[in-house]
Amino acid sequence: MKAYAYIQDYANSNNCGSFNTNASSTKVVSAITNTVQWDPIGIGGSASIQGVGVSVSGNGGGSPTASITGNNTTSAGIQGTACMSWSTIYLGVYSTAGSRINNTYYSVTAHL
Repeated sequence: MKAYAYIQDYANSNNCGSFNTNASSTKVVSAITNTVQWDPIGIGGSASIQGVGVSVSGNGGGSPTASITGNNTTSAGIQGTACMSWSTIYLGVYSTAGSRINNTYYSVTAHL
């Protein structure tokens, strides 16, 4: 199982940039989940995320999260736009891949 995360390394004039996260497996699994958690760093830092079917936000140092599950597949992912407030110094992202196989839960996390 693999977790993947990408976030644009610079923000545009609106303090926004693109992101892409993915959870993948080498074999078809009954369900695979990609969970994304954002980590806005700064005094009162905040972030908002808009993606396909996903719109979440967090403020005051909160950590917005989102997840998507794919059934009978090898991958599930979320992509879209991440925006941060003017007081956010850095916007980190955690992408976690998780799946239950033979009654054992497996997960792996990538962090930027």
